[in-house]
Amino acid sequence: MKKSKILRAIRKELFKVENLEQRILLSADPVFGAMPEAFVPDNNPQRQTLDFFEQQVLSSSAKQIPLENVSLKKDTSKLLALDVATIAKNRTALDGDLVISQNEILKGSGSLDLNVINKGVLAPGNSPGLQSFSNFTQEADGALLIELGGNKVGETYDQLNISGIANLGGRLSVSLLDNFQPKIGDTFDILKFGSVQGSFDSAQGLYGFNSDYYFDLVQTPTSLQLVVKEFSVGNGFELLGYDISKNDQLGQLFNYDYFTKTPQTVELDGTLDLGESLNLSGRISFGLQNANTNYTLSDNSKVSAETWALSARNAEGFIGINGDKFSNDAKGLLFNDVNLGLAFINPVDNTDERSWIIADGSMGGFSFNALPELDVSASNLTLDLSEGHSYSI
Repeated sequence: MKKSKILRAIRKELFKVENLEQRILLSADPVFGAMPEAFVPDNNPQRQTLDFFEQQVLSSSAKQIPLENVSLKKDTSKLLALDVATIAKNRTALDGDLVISQNEILKGSGSLDLNVINKGVLAPGNSPGLQSFSNFTQEADGALLIELGGNKVGETYDQLNISGIANLGGRLSVSLLDNFQPKIGDTFDILKFGSVQGSFDSAQGLYGFNSDYYFDLVQTPTSLQLVVKEFSVGNGFELLGYDISKNDQLGQLFNYDYFTKTPQTVELDGTLDLGESLNLSGRISFGLQNANTNYTLSDNSKVSAETWALSARNAEGFIGINGDKFSNDAKGLLFNDVNLGLAFINPVDNTDERSWIIADGSMGGFSFNALPELDVSASNLTLDLSEGHSYSI
């Protein structure tokens, strides 16, 4: 059957359904795409079909984007990739909303005076870049990929610029480029908007990129920022899960004031470093005990602070020099059957650069590592620690 007959048959079937909101899909399949969204309602004179959109945007002259640097934790090899600049060149032929479906990714840099609805993957730039839309909606299945490789917007880190309303949902995925190591206090305006509704449902990459640094999501009236913060003042704390998804849960936990749904406690198998010479490995539980507690200090001054709690059960530990217990040159004490409880007290006021750690625990016994000249044994040991830190950037 010729193509014209197929289109006439499809149009005949179309008259049996109700008119729907006008939208343009990125999908290039002229027959097997979702039928309700394949056509614009009859009251639109252009009546744009998927076949029409394919001819305008997915022709042989359209620029196809390789998927080499896509960092979303899913298989992107099967995604249809399009460049926003290519679509912008064909803007006069388009009418209605631009819909990114679940099997599609929109990349590149440029501006579209369109309403964009993201059900798939939106990745500004080609590592990195800037995209601008009239209005933007990200649905539950959608993902926004943000890459950071420096401090210059659009040049070394991604930004999405929305002149109107940004309706947020779905997932935010953050990754670092070219071994970039952001510093405490670095701020990245990843999203600009006229106004905003909602928030992202989840996030990846907010924690686990350097020591106890994390990206704090800060929403202003006109922007969403990533601000680099440190959980515990100084260089004395690092908690990492063997499963990277646990680090993502920790990143969301540190942003409990942004996400509407986040676990109060994260259980993980991983490692805990306390200072440069003490580390533990085993089953660890970490969570927020209280978001705002008033404490009285020894000088009778008061401070409002978050209270975080960490516990390790039946863990192994090492304290010594030249790295952890797995390092060939490490020397020190190996602990076993460690049960440890830690409380971290961090001021609510971001300008207060103090923090406190309180520890209490026990261990079954210890032995020396790489110290054959020493022979000491002990069991049923206890640990009691309380210390404070102050730090200036």
